[in-house]
Amino acid sequence: MFLKAINMGGETKDVAYIAEQLIDCIREVGADSVIQVVTDNVAVCKATGRLVEQEFSWITWTPCTPHCLDLLLEDVGKLPWAAEVAAEVVAEGKAVVKFITNHHQSQALFRGKSALDLLKPGDTRFATNFIMLDRMLEVKEALQKLVVGREWREWNRKSNHSDDKDEVRDCVLRNGFWKNLEKVLALTKGTVALL
Repeated sequence: MFLKAINMGGETKDVAYIAEQLIDCIREVGADSVIQVVTDNVAVCKATGRLVEQEFSWITWTPCTPHCLDLLLEDVGKLPWAAEVAAEVVAEGKAVVKFITNHHQSQALFRGKSALDLLKPGDTRFATNFIMLDRMLEVKEALQKLVVGREWREWNRKSNHSDDKDEVRDCVLRNGFWKNLEKVLALTKGTVALL
């Protein structure tokens, strides 16, 4: 149950302060009515959870499941056998999405070929990289039609986008990129679905 939000701007977000806020909320609703608190699972929140459990022995602290799953995906991406392929596919996917979505004309040309938009990954959540890649796979045909189309060539001939346009075209048309993208998605799809 959501009770309240606390603006912690300007506050020292240490264990004592966060524990005080949680314990005040628990007392506000009545400690006998609380069985669990869920927080982020950064170190300060883990320590806060232990303090809450010491104060109220029947209340358990649980880390936020989406945050744990996001960290799991990050860890999978660091495994030696997955790191190189995943890092390369994510970097290339981000470059393609960024190029197309950062230029009004390329975005308009893409939207003329796809009913779905490309999704930009979020800076703070690793899982958004895989959501971005999954969408790219959904619109693969539209991306490929885009970069071989007459409008794309004409726009890029008139524009000043250095070699980025050629790298985007080469990536989108390269079978190896799509095969590696599918491998990465197969490895992460279950965890992303849980999120």
